[in-house]
Amino acid sequence: MNTEIDFHLETKIEVGVRGDIKEIDLLVLKAPTSKHRTHAAKLKQLVMRAIDEANRSVTDEQREAVMESAKDKESEDEDIEDSGKQLMGVLNFANTVDMAVVHEVFAEFIKKEGVCYVDGDSEVKMTSPIYDKLQFEDVERLIGVYLASFLM
Repeated sequence: MNTEIDFHLETKIEVGVRGDIKEIDLLVLKAPTSKHRTHAAKLKQLVMRAIDEANRSVTDEQREAVMESAKDKESEDEDIEDSGKQLMGVLNFANTVDMAVVHEVFAEFIKKEGVCYVDGDSEVKMTSPIYDKLQFEDVERLIGVYLASFLM
């Protein structure tokens, strides 16, 4: 299991780094530790509720088709971006999940010590002002990639 991944923003943002303004597009994401257990558990529970709802709403034929597709992909390298996108689709369509809650919990979580470093610099951590600069599309991708990489 990976404990760290690079995430590239589609839209660069300007960030103050040691007194200089720098345009960045790289975030380094770290796997949660027990220090992050509360937020990680909340996010995982929201995802599992959505997956459970999705599983209950599909027919046996649809489930079999998905299983066959998954077997075919086992031999290929699975693209984490695609996994994150699919996961966000499940979350967005689940009646049992409030996406505003997912976004709020994730926004709190990503700013915790040791979860996300800006531009790969371990001294530049994600903060509210930096997070607020991210485009919504990048935030959606970020949530999906993080969940697919570390919480599933």
